[in-house]
Amino acid sequence: MKEINRMFSRGNYLSRFPIVLGSAGILCALSTSALAQTTLPPASFEDPTPEADVINLTAGVGVTRDSNILKVSEGTDTTRYGGDGRADTFVRGSLGISFDRLISRQRLQMNAEVEGFKYNEYSDYDNLGYNAGLNYDWVIGRPFFGRVGGRVSKFQPTVQDRTLLQPNVDRNEVERQTVYLNGGIRFTPSWSAIAGWDTLRLRNTASIYNDSDADYNSLEAGARWAPGTGTEIDFVYRRTDGDYKFLQVNGPDGLPLLTGPRSSDFKQDALLARVTYRPSEDSRIAGRIGFTQRSYDVDSSRDFSGITTGFDVAWAQSGAIRMLVQVARDIEPDDSAITSTYADTRTFAVRPTIQATGKIRLLPFYQYIDRNYKGEGGSSEREDTFHLFGMSVDYEIRRNLNAILDLRRERRQSNIAALDYDANIIGVGIQARF
Repeated sequence: MKEINRMFSRGNYLSRFPIVLGSAGILCALSTSALAQTTLPPASFEDPTPEADVINLTAGVGVTRDSNILKVSEGTDTTRYGGDGRADTFVRGSLGISFDRLISRQRLQMNAEVEGFKYNEYSDYDNLGYNAGLNYDWVIGRPFFGRVGGRVSKFQPTVQDRTLLQPNVDRNEVERQTVYLNGGIRFTPSWSAIAGWDTLRLRNTASIYNDSDADYNSLEAGARWAPGTGTEIDFVYRRTDGDYKFLQVNGPDGLPLLTGPRSSDFKQDALLARVTYRPSEDSRIAGRIGFTQRSYDVDSSRDFSGITTGFDVAWAQSGAIRMLVQVARDIEPDDSAITSTYADTRTFAVRPTIQATGKIRLLPFYQYIDRNYKGEGGSSEREDTFHLFGMSVDYEIRRNLNAILDLRRERRQSNIAALDYDANIIGVGIQARF
């Protein structure tokens, strides 16, 4: 995903995968959520780069076979979930539109996508999701610049651990609404003062996930150093208040808390450095690092204090091979780990892009996640490790029409045996751009 626009649009690399698989929750686990202290920084005061096509339309359809659509351990009795086995085949279709327009030195961007999933056996998994956003980069004269926008989305997470213990409840869907506003004032050719505000609203449709419904409100202020050499560094203090709408009832193991229901409201302070550095035309380092301290209103044993970080390192190995390495440590929930407190998560991923011929691209990938659900107080403290590896093959049938083949394997190991699972997945699809 594009570092400067993580909450606004998908990058070219990852956008191809969900066309076939529809497992965006896992594939995007490394991508930064709105909570992960990387809300969109103020737009640069430099002149915007020229836009490509003003309006783009996309459409895709794909078929996927998943050997473990339920994400349950081997030997699980699947009749309680309404099926004869763990495997299923599903069809995914999507329609999208994007708008990108320079208006003098201002930039207006809008995009929207609708995607539907139809399952052969587990029809309860059928769902329709959406994702839409608006972003406006503004500049007033030379010293003033900023960004304002928002995003709304709805999706069904691939992994839903709590339904393993309560299979008769409806599948959960997550609704997100984000609004942000920030700006800066340039004082010297290299230094600017910056400040911003953003809010995130999270809601879950299934009652067993109600204790994860929350509003997060954040303020930040600091300075930016941008000498005009391809390097840009923001130094900011960021404050976040987390307001949960229901008391926490269950721990990360899905069982009731030993201490009884409790509030998960918190206050979080962070000192952060956000960095963008271009050593050359074909290489880029972008990310953030800082010290984060979170304090809960109830039960201080859950408090967190430590380093949080996330970096993407991209470079051209040769004319035909580009490399992307990603590392991160976060305490914020992602799409495949819905929790009412936090999971201390460490992630490493390698994602090369190989232009095998003029029409064929190979995209192998490997991702490792170590997730520790600290301090939730269930019957046992949960720890998971997750491995994802495989390859996507992109064949250009003709201009703006691509065929995609995707092969991958997932494996999760947990200290809670019932949460172990593995899955082999194969998908084929077509994507068109207009």
